[in-house]
Amino acid sequence: MPTMEQIYHMFFEEKQRRKGIKELTQKSYRSRMNNIFQFFSRKRGIDTIRHRDLDLFEKWLVEQRNDKGEPRFCRNYRNKHLTLVFDLVSFAVKKDYLQAMPLVALELSYESNKPPQYLLPQQRERLLTVEAPSLVKARDIAQFLMYTGFSWIDYTNLKNEHLMDDKCWRVQR
Repeated sequence: MPTMEQIYHMFFEEKQRRKGIKELTQKSYRSRMNNIFQFFSRKRGIDTIRHRDLDLFEKWLVEQRNDKGEPRFCRNYRNKHLTLVFDLVSFAVKKDYLQAMPLVALELSYESNKPPQYLLPQQRERLLTVEAPSLVKARDIAQFLMYTGFSWIDYTNLKNEHLMDDKCWRVQR
């Protein structure tokens, strides 16, 4: 019987083959799997996962804290972990490693999306006219983000190969 880790690698390879997975999504999957492996053993057989394990795993995720003592995972992120475990078990059934689905359907609730926050024109103007030497780089980055429409995560993942022209900011996504 394959382990959770083996099923994960087969699942991930098939998902990659079917529709391709961007680098950022791959990081997210790896992060979730590391948390899953921290709770479940990498070597745990996929055939031993039961619904009670998901309850215990969710409780464990709720109890995790960051350095400031704040919850490490929001409800939506916890749900992504639980869904991934469910998907791995479903994948094992689909590949005939399991004869029947040992888990019942997940009933997950999600936090509502927060509305995006925008800078008002006066706030943008103030930000662009900052002259403090210690904030020049931050001002330039903010200006780049405002005019390109990039998010902070887009900016932090930007690499030289994304730049199409050395003379101006033309970015290929």
